[in-house]
Amino acid sequence: MNEVDPNEHLSGMDEGARIAVAQRVGSCLAVDDIAAADLKAAEMLAQTLATDAIEQVRAALSTAIREAKHLPRELAMSLTHDVDSVACPFLEVTEVFSDADWQSLILTISRSGQIAVAKRKSLSEALTLSLAELGDSVVAETLVENPKAPMGTAICDVLLDRFASEIWLIDKLADRDDLLGDRGARETRRDLST
Repeated sequence: MNEVDPNEHLSGMDEGARIAVAQRVGSCLAVDDIAAADLKAAEMLAQTLATDAIEQVRAALSTAIREAKHLPRELAMSLTHDVDSVACPFLEVTEVFSDADWQSLILTISRSGQIAVAKRKSLSEALTLSLAELGDSVVAETLVENPKAPMGTAICDVLLDRFASEIWLIDKLADRDDLLGDRGARETRRDLST
């Protein structure tokens, strides 16, 4: 049996058809009980689509596979370092990276990518701390506004130290319900305003 060449399969297709293939590939990769041969074919197509010259095709792939549980590492890394329209939707949702991967990734992704990571529904304390240490005020604001981002003492200390002059950010931090409780938040606001 001859192996299918994804480049040959996609070469005659226009942009719309390749976007449709990207969406179908995403559906296949999101399924847990896919046959091994189908999984391999979908991964090969996804890797080819991830290098497509047309940004909209890569963006469609990124959105379609962002909830896939198992992706080839090379493919996932390729998407995270693409242009923001491709990388950000993937970074905000994907669960394919370990905490160690995230620690490395936030050093190499764009500011918009860091903002996408700060919006995630699942953020470890270590990743949140790293974003607080490395990100700019917009990344910090995104973290503070994300109710899923843990705000432990170490994270709050970094934010207070780095952004002490950004009163609007400190006010948002003090308004978090999970921070210190109502009494603690009022005291923090009072202390910061004096």
